[in-house]
Amino acid sequence: MLKFRLLTFLPFLLFVCSNLSAQSSTRIGDWKQYLPYHTSYYVTQSASHLYFTAEFSLLKLDKTDLSETYLTKVEGLSDVDVALAKYNPYADQLLVAYSNSNVDLVTENDVINFSEIFKNTAILGDKRINTIYFENDSWAYLACGFGLVQLNIKNEEFGFTTFTDTKVFDVAVFQDSIYMTTENGIYRISRSHANPAYFANWTKIGAESGLPDEYSANSLCQFGASLTAAIDGNLYKKQNGGNFELVAQKSGYQVQYISAEGPHLLVGWKCNGDCNGSLQVWDQSTMLNEFNNDCIRRPIYGVEDQSGRIWFADEFFPFKYIDYPSGECHSKDFNTPFSHFATDMVVDPVNNDLYIASGGIQSNGIYQFRSDGFFRYSNGQWTNFNHYFTPELADPIFYDYNALAIDPKTNHLFIGTYWGGVLEYDHSHFTVYNKDNSSLQGAVGDAQRERVSGLAFDSKGNLWVSNFAAPRPISVRKSDGSWQSFKPVTQTNLFQVVVDQQDNKWFIVQGNSGGVMVFNEGADFNSTADDKVRFINTGNSVLTSNTINCLAVDLDGAVWVGTDAGPFVFECGSNVFDS
Repeated sequence: MLKFRLLTFLPFLLFVCSNLSAQSSTRIGDWKQYLPYHTSYYVTQSASHLYFTAEFSLLKLDKTDLSETYLTKVEGLSDVDVALAKYNPYADQLLVAYSNSNVDLVTENDVINFSEIFKNTAILGDKRINTIYFENDSWAYLACGFGLVQLNIKNEEFGFTTFTDTKVFDVAVFQDSIYMTTENGIYRISRSHANPAYFANWTKIGAESGLPDEYSANSLCQFGASLTAAIDGNLYKKQNGGNFELVAQKSGYQVQYISAEGPHLLVGWKCNGDCNGSLQVWDQSTMLNEFNNDCIRRPIYGVEDQSGRIWFADEFFPFKYIDYPSGECHSKDFNTPFSHFATDMVVDPVNNDLYIASGGIQSNGIYQFRSDGFFRYSNGQWTNFNHYFTPELADPIFYDYNALAIDPKTNHLFIGTYWGGVLEYDHSHFTVYNKDNSSLQGAVGDAQRERVSGLAFDSKGNLWVSNFAAPRPISVRKSDGSWQSFKPVTQTNLFQVVVDQQDNKWFIVQGNSGGVMVFNEGADFNSTADDKVRFINTGNSVLTSNTINCLAVDLDGAVWVGTDAGPFVFECGSNVFDS
């Protein structure tokens, strides 16, 4: 991902602008997080709360009044990018696994970190923790990409580790045996075996237990006196000392999860095509109900609470639950930004509103294809502008909103998209500027797309635009509303633009042979005779790298250049074009 204008928005965003201090109770020097909470990837529950894993943190939801609490690194978590969380009902603890395999044990008063898997350089390949299983108040099992790990949470130490030759998806202890599901089937070992760390001591369950000789297994769940498993996408059940038996299969669907964190057994089915998922509710032996509605879009996991509400972790937003047994669908959303992507921020000086662009451009100038739009933070409330919430942005859909600028005269917000030109937002509706009504042009080889990669106003109220890969890569929307374009040199791969105190325009030139280009149109827009242009790179300046990530002009007029070799500053004033 291209790093220019990449701001520290996530995992944490620090408001240091003095004109925003009135909107926040955060003290100077303290951090406050503004993370997205619209989609969940896992859900677990205690007697009083639900815990959802979001994109970078945890959401704690009170079951009584559905009030939310956000748990992030600011509140004490050891890491970011939460992948999985599982509540231990035997000890009132929450075990949190991060995508990098770091682990936290969260108690009421403390966070205990287990970083052994994360830091173990001897473990090669996939170290992701796929499932957590609690046997009691002491022993937890972690199903990992490399095998199975036993963790003593009471003594805060690891037990055995079984390195397998296959990915482990799930684990359960049933009738004094440990079962684990893998890409190559289900394996079992006695709970009292002297050496469970040696994988050869485990027995693969096959035809002798009612299963195929070759199969894949993922979800595994003990419910009452039965063990239920997802075998090749179908639902199998083993009761007492009997064999596994096929109890359910659905054409075009496969079992995504099996959950017993409630009164019933929940079986979530994922559609193999473009359709909603399905939820089955079972007792010990019979399927009681099946639901297929907008609450069950792309299921990841689900739990049933003691009030009969079934809550879902689902790839689609917002958070959803159904009332059981009616199946009535409900949704709950939260006052947070739409996504964690942030490539530019500006503050509206009139209304004290913060605007954030969520797009991005790959370092080679290729699209990210993000349709998250842009966000506004005003008086403690987030408003998200994209094709999901804003009809004006739905046809056509714009992608890669990546640059922002506010007109100092009209206070209108201008948004640069890498997909379809410039948007002007007058705080009530949008105006689109593209090749049909401005000097913007489509990219060479991609003429249908006006790739806008930078925006900046000069002191006269003219909006300067980096029109990446266009035949004439510099455009300006003059203060009178007219447009004009320039091609000062053959280089057209221009990224971010900033304007210094002499109204010189500084552009990032993309590529290792790039650097910075400075341009001034002179006194006469219509004459090229007084135009000035200069390239600054490793060959003629203090720069030690031509890979430029960002530009900024400070209050003294100096231009700061952020490179992959560190920052540099040019204090040229009006002499930037002198030899």
